[in-house]
This record gives sequence, structure tokens and C-alpha cells, in this order.
Amino acid sequence: MGLCHPLLAGGDTVIDGGNSYYKDTLRRAALCAAKHIEYVDAGTSSGIWGLEQGYSLMLGGAAQVIERLRPLFTTPAPAAESRRCPYLGTSADGGAARSID
Repeated sequence: MGLCHPLLAGGDTVIDGGNSYYKDTLRRAALCAAKHIEYVDAGTSSGIWGLEQGYSLMLGGAAQVIERLRPLFTTPAPAAESRRCPYLGTSADGGAARSID
């Protein structure tokens, strides 16, 4: 994020799919908010069954941004019934949920 941040501008969107520590997510979200950049954390869980049964993304960020981007999160799922992408709340909520999953 440190290298990319100077290249971003207001109106851009960052999707953090790195299962980051929630305090790092909060710091990154604040950096983005200061420049009016949307920030979504997408904690990913799939376990050993992910390829066959699908993954779960635990999403945190602004609700309207999550809904705008929902097709990006659900389309790659292996099967329709595997499209588990719950919205969990503000930035860091997705990653925090992933850390206890």
C-alpha cells in the first residue's frame, strides 16, 4: 500500500484481500479516507474445500461500495451456492472476522 498510495486519487477504490491484521487495515483505511479513496477489506477463507465448494469473503468497508463491487466478489465463485460474501461492517471488520474463522 505504501508504494501505491501516492498514485491513488479521490474516487479510486482499494480492495485489500490480504487477510491483514485489523490494526493495519484500520491504518490503511484512514490513509485512504484522508484522500477520499474508498477502502474495502476482503478477508478470504476457503480451507481445503475452497476449490470445490467455494470460498467465503468477509467484507468490510462502506456498505454502498461493497454493493457496487459485489459482482467482483461473487462472480469467480465455483458454484452459485458457494457465493458466500457477507458484508460485516466498517473497515477491518472483514479481516477481524477472518482472523477468528
